[in-house]
Amino acid sequence: MVATPLAALIDRAQSHPEAVAFVQREEAWTYDRLAAESARLARGLLLRGIRKGDRIVLHMANMPELVLAYYACFRIGAIAVPLDIGLRSAELAPLLQHLRPALYIGQLEFYGRVADVDSAVLPADGRFVVGGPIHPVADRKAQRWTVLFGDAGCDPISIEPDGLAPAVLLATAGNAGEAKFVIHTQESLGAAAASFGDLGFAAGRIGLEALPMVHASGLFSFLAAVHFGMPLVLFERFEAGPVLDAIEHYHCGVIALLPFNIAPAEVERALAVHPAVQDATVVSLPDSFLDQGIRGFVKLRSEADGPGAAAIRTGRRSQPSYSSFI
Repeated sequence: MVATPLAALIDRAQSHPEAVAFVQREEAWTYDRLAAESARLARGLLLRGIRKGDRIVLHMANMPELVLAYYACFRIGAIAVPLDIGLRSAELAPLLQHLRPALYIGQLEFYGRVADVDSAVLPADGRFVVGGPIHPVADRKAQRWTVLFGDAGCDPISIEPDGLAPAVLLATAGNAGEAKFVIHTQESLGAAAASFGDLGFAAGRIGLEALPMVHASGLFSFLAAVHFGMPLVLFERFEAGPVLDAIEHYHCGVIALLPFNIAPAEVERALAVHPAVQDATVVSLPDSFLDQGIRGFVKLRSEADGPGAAAIRTGRRSQPSYSSFI
């Protein structure tokens, strides 16, 4: 049987507690820290009255808080419902009306889009935000999310996770343009994570995650990294320049991206200013797996040297004078 996301995390925390699960802005999160903090949050949610099957809306970019919230939900059987941070108030309101969540955890900069939702739909005492400071008027009804955490020394959570119960609801647009939700169980999430072994996810490699974890692609790839014990460099959002710098700095060998997440012109501009690059182009090419894939080709300056240039050169030549970068 394939390990569920929660089982995979617990196994990593027990077997490799000090190994790095992910890094964001130079801050490293070990498996032990991730397991311990998500357990604290899970206990706090239980104390707030959250029970198995309750829906918790997650409304933020790729942040450690989002990761903790997912695993806390997995621990107690609550259903995580991530919502796209690009949605406007008018688009979020009907989703919340349909969901009737027990709790909202969101990034402060996006809370204004749901602040006016009726308390009968989104409980006034169930709104928690990441970031600050909270403005008493503009951010009405919101509380700091840190108050959700339980004590570190409490007894272990006694709830036995049900691998076949709904664990995540992922919003997707239907044929009529109306949002629908795809149900994932912990077992289906575990199977999705395990399938990423065919895409190069493996222990001993370093990955980079810039896909939004409120969507299937970003969530699956993060869970896959934990499943395989592959540390990730986690980005809140895709930005070509910082992503390229991180690839060079951390020697990332696996990058979770989709063609529609990449702006070729943005990547091309970032490559053009790299000191090791003489010429660069980013194009769409046929791909046997994705149908269409984004490929970057870089011609290096002959005098360039150093780890960045070496990383680009090594094993990536696909044309006589160019080396495949992406």
